Amino acid sequence: MTRDRWEDVRESIEEKFEVSASGEEPLDGRPGSVEYIEFTTPAGTFRLEFVDAAKVTGIATSSGRKMGTAGRIARTFSESEYVTRLDAYRWDGTQWVAMDASAFANA
Repeated sequence: MTRDRWEDVRESIEEKFEVSASGEEPLDGRPGSVEYIEFTTPAGTFRLEFVDAAKVTGIATSSGRKMGTAGRIARTFSESEYVTRLDAYRWDGTQWVAMDASAFANA
């Protein structure tokens, strides 16, 4: 999903449904951000997240030779290339449950 398409989806949701929360949060452990919107429809309460994250360009692993030593994974990220995706969740009364986001992406 592109940023322009995300803007269209978000505006459509704001026009049609009651928005309970929205905002932007930084990603943990990598450059980028998550924009989210929570809204209520007759079918329930939903949360959409537009993830805009730096592209992983390399992964380096290291480990010790002794038994029981922990290995490390180091990721390198592109400073100019970003990848985007749309995540969708439905509130089941106690927690957010992941669902297929294609219904929202194609709306």
